[in-house]
Amino acid sequence: GEFIYSKPNFAYTDNTLNTSIRSIDSDFLSLYGYESREYGASIRTSFEQYEKLFFSPKLDFNLEDLSTNSTASSSIKKQEGTYKDIYFNYGLNYDLRNSRYKPSSGNKTAFYQGLPHVSDSKELSNTLIFTQYKKLSKTSDMIGKANIYLKAVKSIDSDSDVRISKRAKMPYNRLRGFAKGKVGPKDGTDYVGGNYVTTINFSTNLPSDIILDNNQFMMMTIRTHDQYNTTIYGLDDRYRGILNERRVIFMNPDDMKEQGLSKLDKVDLTSHFQGEKREAIGFLVIPYSIPKQCTATYFPETNVLVPLKNKARISNTPASKTVTITIKKQ
Repeated sequence: GEFIYSKPNFAYTDNTLNTSIRSIDSDFLSLYGYESREYGASIRTSFEQYEKLFFSPKLDFNLEDLSTNSTASSSIKKQEGTYKDIYFNYGLNYDLRNSRYKPSSGNKTAFYQGLPHVSDSKELSNTLIFTQYKKLSKTSDMIGKANIYLKAVKSIDSDSDVRISKRAKMPYNRLRGFAKGKVGPKDGTDYVGGNYVTTINFSTNLPSDIILDNNQFMMMTIRTHDQYNTTIYGLDDRYRGILNERRVIFMNPDDMKEQGLSKLDKVDLTSHFQGEKREAIGFLVIPYSIPKQCTATYFPETNVLVPLKNKARISNTPASKTVTITIKKQ
């Protein structure tokens, strides 16, 4: 298991500092003749180094005990022993998507590297992930997604085999239809992973069954930074730059322009469901990076707009994230 502690806004830097401790026992003695016990700790953070370029450094400490029995393969027996590692891992993420939530265009490139600072086996790992998004239809919200995943793990000591716990394995979400962990190189009957992994994936979403008129918007209700469920501890929302106000509606800037609205205009909101109308009066318009025809407001201020009969299909809870509304300037 692993215990993670996060400290938001560490030292007033507006960045989150994450620390963790872990203990992992991988017992394959009866199946493949080896057992790996890992104990470790890490400290990491992430911040925007340049515009749209994020840097994520991590310092990782690890102690591993690898034991074998007589049924283990000769290659695994050679790796038996205790390993002490200190790794400096980092990630670079260059995000050119038009939106973090449901992007419809642009791409994202991520590179991760694990550098052994102190290590008994000195494995160097490199991972590159590139994802491209493209809108497939002008009349629906179908978005195409193409993804390439490349990973390589190599021992700096050319004569050393990569430790079994450090080998590259196929991520399950990138190769569906196979038993989890049952893909790649084998040592006897054990899928032990390898030095290289390459996947290429293509996917798309299904069109939504919700159809909005040109003057309608989909509203979701959200919480502020100073809020726990419906308990409000303050009027600020540090996440979104809102100070001393809660009756606001976040809108796409292009939607604002098409509706003839400007920042801080006061509007009234009306929800529509099966002929029923509900109203909430006096909200300030805030431009925000949100998909077109989508809006966001705080609850409980806009709970009045949520139709009681409009419920989620599985949980049967009020559909507070899919409320059809119209917006009228005061």
